[in-house]
Amino acid sequence: MITMEAVMEIPAVTAGSSPPWPVAAMAPGSWLVLDASCADDQVGLFVAALAARIEVQPPGSRDEVVNALLADELLIAPGGLQVRDSTTATVVDARLLCRAGGLARLGAGGERRLPVAGT
Repeated sequence: MITMEAVMEIPAVTAGSSPPWPVAAMAPGSWLVLDASCADDQVGLFVAALAARIEVQPPGSRDEVVNALLADELLIAPGGLQVRDSTTATVVDARLLCRAGGLARLGAGGERRLPVAGT
């Protein structure tokens, strides 16, 4: 079955920039699938990625961060849509769908990645 999944690219976290709530430990540049199966710390990671792009004076409490997020008119997080075929275990990476350079063979996680001719 072919599905499309909303994904967020995991940002690099620098020392001293950790939010005042639990966040999942994931490698920068990897993808977090955003769906109902997300654990609390994965939701925390998503909110932290949104909060990293707004201005909150450190050390911002959870309430200050949430209030700033709610007041912001435009929230941006790096990500997109990832296409997955569960029958063939093929994944079309969201980062590659959104760039003019086409698709590249990544081969991470044992999944086959689709190349595009001429790239």
